[in-house]
Amino acid sequence: MKNSAPITVLLLSGLLLSCRGGEAPRRWAENVIEANQRVERALSRGDMTEAAEALRALTALEAPAGIDEVDARGIRQDASFRLALLRLEAGDAEGAKSWAEVGLKLGEGEDHFTANLLIARGRAYEALGDARGAARDYHAALRINEALMNQALQGGGVEHHARD
Repeated sequence: MKNSAPITVLLLSGLLLSCRGGEAPRRWAENVIEANQRVERALSRGDMTEAAEALRALTALEAPAGIDEVDARGIRQDASFRLALLRLEAGDAEGAKSWAEVGLKLGEGEDHFTANLLIARGRAYEALGDARGAARDYHAALRINEALMNQALQGGGVEHHARD
């Protein structure tokens, strides 16, 4: 599985810095970091079962007050994306599609989490022989990535925006 840990580490670092509301948000962020470390250790040992278990736990993790819902959604969507990749690597395109859809149902934005989920679902559609579905998702992901690139080049940084 291609390592998506750098994106996750950046998000988690920002999350810890932005935690408001005391002990519960800090503890939640630490639990998220610990779960991601568990995933990385499992992947480094080739233990896909343990990695998937830790990722599934992340998809169900509810954020306490003080954690921005967009940030919490990003954590759950990243875990869903990584689960979709694990399913693709295992040759389970239906499972990959399902995990991508779990992440997309959390909300779609003009962000790399949505783009990654669309790409994963596009790969699943492609493996299932649905060229039209794959093209639709790849095109949507391309539009998001193009908007993010334009925003970064214009010095606007990366923000979370709802998709139309």
